[in-house]
Amino acid sequence: MSTNTSEIPITEIVERVQKLSRTGVDTYDKIRGIIADVYTREIPEKFDWPFLMASSSITIDAEVHGGTVTMNTGDTTAVLSSSTFPTSCVGWKIKFAGNDTAYDVIAYLSTTSLTISPALWGSQNLSSTSYSLYRDIYPLASDFDRFPKPGGIYKWSGGRKQILPEVQYANYVNDEYQATAGTPSKTRLVSVNTAGCQQVEFIPPPRTSQVFGYDYIKSLSPMYETTAGTISSIGAGGTTVNASGAKFSSAATDGTYFFRVDNLGTGADSSWYRVLSIQNDNQLTLATAFASTAVTVANYTLARAPQYPSRLHIGIVYGTCRQLTVDQNDPNAQFYHNQYASVLSDAKRIYVSRPYSKEMDGVFTDFRYRR
Repeated sequence: MSTNTSEIPITEIVERVQKLSRTGVDTYDKIRGIIADVYTREIPEKFDWPFLMASSSITIDAEVHGGTVTMNTGDTTAVLSSSTFPTSCVGWKIKFAGNDTAYDVIAYLSTTSLTISPALWGSQNLSSTSYSLYRDIYPLASDFDRFPKPGGIYKWSGGRKQILPEVQYANYVNDEYQATAGTPSKTRLVSVNTAGCQQVEFIPPPRTSQVFGYDYIKSLSPMYETTAGTISSIGAGGTTVNASGAKFSSAATDGTYFFRVDNLGTGADSSWYRVLSIQNDNQLTLATAFASTAVTVANYTLARAPQYPSRLHIGIVYGTCRQLTVDQNDPNAQFYHNQYASVLSDAKRIYVSRPYSKEMDGVFTDFRYRR
């Protein structure tokens, strides 16, 4: 780790991997790519890490069933009488009385007409036929990766969370699918929407409007760094960093970004300072006082640290070294593999399984306790 923080920002991870794997500076992009894979995919997929858990909610729409519909077999336009279709019903499903198929609504034509897909099946035309129009698929958070087992969507019952289990496709098709609106009891992950968000299907489709909460494992984006421009001034013991030609505003102020002056140390000798706030592209504020002497003109790095507990940061270093050396007949490859496995094992014990071999129910179980 660096000289003054336990976190290891992306720039230092790259520099330390270069040293450990004995690769040249021309491999920087290759190393960054492997780091991104280890950080965003490999480690998050190992376990349902509690520190990657997030929460959100979904407000579901009520079923619509006023009026009647008329259309002929083979038609794709449903015409409504004595009521109106909601304008936001594209993406919903419609089920007609006496017809087994649930149809997708693919276009809203007017308050009294919709386009459905597929065309109306069966040999019977619809004449003043009742219908059920419902929405069963909803988008999840943009950073959604997966539900924890056995599912993440829940409703409150008796003051407790009641999970709606996630259904696998084969069970969904054979046993669980329902085309009649009711009270959702299960869920299924389906395709992503046009915005790239994962969607979930409620089974059966909801009849009434209500709010469901959900817990999920979030996805991570690759870490970012910038070295644009130069530092123009930092006062000794100060917290304000002024720069020229920088791009500070491209970073976030969520506590995961760190700043260093490069000529004061790189790699494990770096001195990183957490960023508290960013005023504009050329000014930011550090969370702690800059401990060095005053700096006038210097190169800098503004880099993001992994969104993991700091004890797991070194796992990204070893995991990257393992991938870099495994195809080079490097004798250290096995060492990096063992170190990587050890870091993950320790993290699982601390954050996931949390076993304690000497747990005490109370002070009376401590052998040092005297009555």
